[in-house]
Amino acid sequence: MGEPFLFQLGKTVAGFATALAGQHRVIAPVLPGFDGTSRPEWFNSIADVASGYLALIEQLDLKDVVLIGNSVGGWVAAELGLRHSPRIRGVVLLNSVGIDTSSPDEQIVDPMKVEPQQRASLAFHDPVKFTVAPSGGTGDDEPQSGDASDLCQ
Repeated sequence: MGEPFLFQLGKTVAGFATALAGQHRVIAPVLPGFDGTSRPEWFNSIADVASGYLALIEQLDLKDVVLIGNSVGGWVAAELGLRHSPRIRGVVLLNSVGIDTSSPDEQIVDPMKVEPQQRASLAFHDPVKFTVAPSGGTGDDEPQSGDASDLCQ
């Protein structure tokens, strides 16, 4: 099976995990304390959760793991990435919350306090590729960057 992907908070990205599972090893554990699971006494912080996931990666003897974290899972994935484990190859953050830069110069933007255009410029590396006119298209008849046809190639 292909390279391993470890999902954090996989319920909201279940379709993504299912699509990857056809050619890759997908691990999508339930975060302790979610979906009716108990939370161990020693799980008091995101750093503790990250330690638990790192122990899981070790226990499963995973190598070249790509972490995919959504929402709070993104915070966990970022924390895991900062551990510099040689078992982790990459980190993908989707709509992540809670990440603390620990720097007054690098404030995290509240997306509800910025205009939609500014939000798009902050959310994407190349926002032009994700610009969609309110009508659902770009306004031109020819495919442009950002059309769904570009994303399916």
